[in-house]
Amino acid sequence: MLFFGFEPDKITYGSVLSACSALQATLFGMQVYSLAIKNGFYTSGYVRAGMIDLFAKNFTFEDALRVFGDASCENVVVWNSIISGAVRNGNYWIALDLFRQMDHRSLVPNSYTFSSVLSACATLRELEIGKEIQGKLIKCGAKDVFLGTAVVDLYAKCGDLDDAKKEFSRMPIRNVVSWTAIISGFVQKGDSFFALNFFKEMRKTRVEINIFTVTSVIAACAKPYMMKEGEEIHSWILKTGFYLDPVVVAALINMYSKIGHIGLSEKVFREMEDRVSPSTWTVMISSFVQNQSSQKAIELLQRMLWERLKPDNFCISSVLSVIDSLDLGRQIHCCALKAALIHDLSVGCSLLTMYSKCGSLEESYKVFEQISIRDSALWASMIVGYSEYGFTHLAFQLFREMLFEETMVDQQTLSAILKACFALPSLKKGKASSWVCSSCWN
Repeated sequence: MLFFGFEPDKITYGSVLSACSALQATLFGMQVYSLAIKNGFYTSGYVRAGMIDLFAKNFTFEDALRVFGDASCENVVVWNSIISGAVRNGNYWIALDLFRQMDHRSLVPNSYTFSSVLSACATLRELEIGKEIQGKLIKCGAKDVFLGTAVVDLYAKCGDLDDAKKEFSRMPIRNVVSWTAIISGFVQKGDSFFALNFFKEMRKTRVEINIFTVTSVIAACAKPYMMKEGEEIHSWILKTGFYLDPVVVAALINMYSKIGHIGLSEKVFREMEDRVSPSTWTVMISSFVQNQSSQKAIELLQRMLWERLKPDNFCISSVLSVIDSLDLGRQIHCCALKAALIHDLSVGCSLLTMYSKCGSLEESYKVFEQISIRDSALWASMIVGYSEYGFTHLAFQLFREMLFEETMVDQQTLSAILKACFALPSLKKGKASSWVCSSCWN
């Protein structure tokens, strides 16, 4: 188009930027945006919304905010782009703050705006703010299946299932997302009975059922007294073809594990082994660990490595939690190094604990030093290791370093340092440690 001398307009630039967003072509998108600005489309809502969306979807939200703030804008599409981008990138409070700014400018939100901010409230479990937004929604007269679903999801995730049911019953049209929202709400609340009842009703209405619905229902059955219901759901999954999805396979493995039938977890894994993903292997390994089958967990990890599947941080951490052999622990440490997981906090904490448990505090401290970002659990693990093996002076030294780095002192850390005080014994240091921790909490 440019080659033949045709001049693009704002719709053209917006469309090309949308294509760049879909292709994750950030660099090319920036070139297109520069050309649009050069040709006088600097304030165009279509162009700016396209660029904001491009940045937000490619995890450079700060750049999206910069584009948004470059010029004052009264275009609702642009505001929707930045608000939805904030939600997509986990900046939920920023999304709510932007919505407030939009309200102060007397801009009228649309269904897309409300859906985004209600989603932010649901994730933050901010029911009161969500109710305020629902009030504005009613006042604006906005009403569709997506908004109804967002309201149901808000109440369900915030644990107010009575209001979630009321809002659900008021919806004239319900889609798969609506049904899944109410079902997953009951699952999170631990009410398997209502979750399964809603699922039965959903099947009667012949609404499309997706993977999220299926995994929610499987989670509802993951209780020792739900064996019969779990087997019924399993049979239904085999009939409907959902068993071909590795996420469903992983959910079934986890369900039988939590019910206490690890043998059935193994059976599901064996039957689907040629179709399972690395994450499914992780779930099977974790199930072995949770059911005290440590040898099987280790053997399955070895098979996983033999088949050249890359373990994730959860897999490595699970296996490390049951290892009491220093040689085997070192081998798993090498696996973590090869998988580039050594700097992961959960893996680092598991390695540190494993070395401490095996009595190799020197190696434990080496792991501790390699982790750049340390949380209170990591400090507590190292302090416990030193105090349990009689290195109380090193435990106190670490505690001082922890306070110097202004890491939050929690109950676990306090318990660890008090154990070190008991090992001395040193009443004076114990009192000082308790005073420091209580000061931090106050």
